Amino acid sequence: MQTKRFFVTLDLNPLFFFHRQGACGVEARWQRRFLDSYEDAKSKSPLGALRETKKDSPGPTASAPTQPSKRVAFAALHHRNFRIYFVATMLSMMADNIEHVISYWLLFQRFKSPVLGGFAVISHWTPFLLFSVYFGALADRHDARKVIQAAQIMYMGVSLIWGVFFLTDTLQVWHACVLLVVHGMAGVLWSPGSQMLIHDIVGAEHLQSAVRLNATGRQLGILLGPAVGGGVMLLFGPPTGLFINAALYLPLTMWLLAVPYTGHGERQAAGSRASGLRLRDALEVMREASTNRTILSMVLLGGRDFPPGGQCVPSSDA
Repeated sequence: MQTKRFFVTLDLNPLFFFHRQGACGVEARWQRRFLDSYEDAKSKSPLGALRETKKDSPGPTASAPTQPSKRVAFAALHHRNFRIYFVATMLSMMADNIEHVISYWLLFQRFKSPVLGGFAVISHWTPFLLFSVYFGALADRHDARKVIQAAQIMYMGVSLIWGVFFLTDTLQVWHACVLLVVHGMAGVLWSPGSQMLIHDIVGAEHLQSAVRLNATGRQLGILLGPAVGGGVMLLFGPPTGLFINAALYLPLTMWLLAVPYTGHGERQAAGSRASGLRLRDALEVMREASTNRTILSMVLLGGRDFPPGGQCVPSSDA
């Protein structure tokens, strides 16, 4: 068995050991013996039988040179499910910002409180600071679809309750504070699961394209949301606009019921499970990120370019 493996490995060049000596005298006799033994071992080996089969089969004697794969623009959009996910995510992000426009405007009209305006911004972004690591671990241990659906249901509930309060004119400050906090919690709950899901939708080959397009779709929602929100508020009135806005969360929520993606496709194939996240693990991740110049520079640039206050809230001087 060892002899066969030895000769098979020399299949690419059986005269390798005689290249420098030539084929004369004793060396020629050893060369003939070597070739006879080589051919005999090759014919008895599985690889040799396979080569003989290929030799007898019709077809070109030499395969055509492999062409380098071409990079496709917007490659992730060639996946039908990612196209649906892209549009549904953009609609949900647009609905998030439509709600901001309508609710913030009505809060200003009703209370004219700069403090409440500041709380609206703080309640939106503070959950990202405090709970991003924990909710990321939550999405890592559980079905990402259910995590996203929970966030979408929270969004819909907040939007509907805003509409009811504005329609009945019964809104109080503490109502507004609770709804603003729940809305902020929904945002941080949604983000990690949405990033994990795209790994299963497109796979490793088009993952970079999917990450870019996913970010683009979310930014388009942020861009279009205020304009659409203002138009809806003018056309249908604030309460009806909020009811319409709640329906924009439905496409993503319903689509997740019909797809098999969990965000853990590779882990499920390997039969492994995520371990629980400890505080030490979170600190280790932050320590490693702080030593990565690329990540650190992106965080600093993002913080520098982020506008003070984060979102537009009417001032009391308006």
